[in-house]
Amino acid sequence: MKKSSPFQIIVLCIFGALGVGSMIVFALFVNGNQTARTGPVVIWGTLDGKVFESVLKYLSEENEVYKETTYVQKGATDFPDVLARALASGQGPDLVLLSQDQAYLEAPNMLRFPESEISPSQFTDMYVYSAAPFVTAEGVMAIPVIADPLILYSNKDLLAAAGYSLPPKYWDELFDMARVITGCGVARGGTVGYVTGCDRDSLSIKKATIALGTYDNVDHAKDILSTIILQSGGSITRRDESGALISALITRGNQSTSPTESALRFYTEFSDPSKDDYSWSSAMRDSRSAFSAGDLALYIGYASERYLIANANPNLNVGYSFLPQIRNKNSVITGARVYGLAIPRTSTNPTGAAQVAYNFSDSFASLVTANAYGVVSARRDVLSQGGSKVVPSLFASSTIVSASWIDPDPQKTDALFRAMITDVVSGTVRLTEGASRADQQLKAILDVP
Repeated sequence: MKKSSPFQIIVLCIFGALGVGSMIVFALFVNGNQTARTGPVVIWGTLDGKVFESVLKYLSEENEVYKETTYVQKGATDFPDVLARALASGQGPDLVLLSQDQAYLEAPNMLRFPESEISPSQFTDMYVYSAAPFVTAEGVMAIPVIADPLILYSNKDLLAAAGYSLPPKYWDELFDMARVITGCGVARGGTVGYVTGCDRDSLSIKKATIALGTYDNVDHAKDILSTIILQSGGSITRRDESGALISALITRGNQSTSPTESALRFYTEFSDPSKDDYSWSSAMRDSRSAFSAGDLALYIGYASERYLIANANPNLNVGYSFLPQIRNKNSVITGARVYGLAIPRTSTNPTGAAQVAYNFSDSFASLVTANAYGVVSARRDVLSQGGSKVVPSLFASSTIVSASWIDPDPQKTDALFRAMITDVVSGTVRLTEGASRADQQLKAILDVP
């Protein structure tokens, strides 16, 4: 008998805890014969190739479906262009591992999974809400596998030195924390306040509270601001009565200020040197590097960055917590990236590709994949069991309440968010004008009046 490794034992124990209900759902997808040969299936994606290869190697020892499956890692920056050229020439892969923000852009190039195998209602019941962009009017275009939630990393030593035993639960707590921890604000009266963390003359920040306010040196700036907009009750895009995707950036409803304007005002607050809570500037290094170096008390990042931070500074005393929320809101919302497998229309083996996708999304395989990357499964039944010895339970609970929006073109909306934030911070435009300009740019991307 083959001896199980500690990693295998952890995965198998968690899988066993999922119970009979998960097995019934699993039976829906495998379509009878797990061990039937699928033929060669090539997967393209941007996640680490060595990790994915190790996952395939392990899974293939348990299931013949994966025997002829290979993974090719592509660069994240030019992946859309590389994929488009490959599909145009008929040389593309059989499966593509997409994040949900790529779903709208890639939907025309992908097949839909048969509704007899997975309907939109079954999809909603099985997978987290932030995977919703994978469901189109024509059906399910990608089968979710793993999710990578946004979380709040904290430097416990910096917080403790400033008298804080816990990270902030609500965003408004950051105002006082920034005054105490950063100590670099200029009071509204024009006099310099606390200067323990910065140079009195240049006001260059030495120890920052949180990286908010700028774009280029704040990792995941678009994702952070988007999440705050969603927490505020707004959205970035929405479907109209005809089903067309339209901009929702400056929808105000009964309010005089739109959720986007409120979120943008809060976000840019911390890069204004005239404010007491000034905490971040464009002169700072990128936010993850600053946190890893011990110069940033709070960092908003993805769960998958846990190992990168640990490798950069093994001595950092790091804590993990929920993303802060808006006080007095009934709902709790975080952000997450969800990765799913889609079948290109040019696939030479769509039947085998579908079989691999179904198997990858079952409780066992998705958990193996999630643990390998330090993230969580995209399945609700797996998440309901909490974390594991590999991944903290906080990651699972954060993903359960994660939300998303339909991004028409990630690269173009990156530019849109950059311009909106940068123009407001630089004083080029007023806040309401910045949001209005972004709305017009989004309409142009969507090609709607």
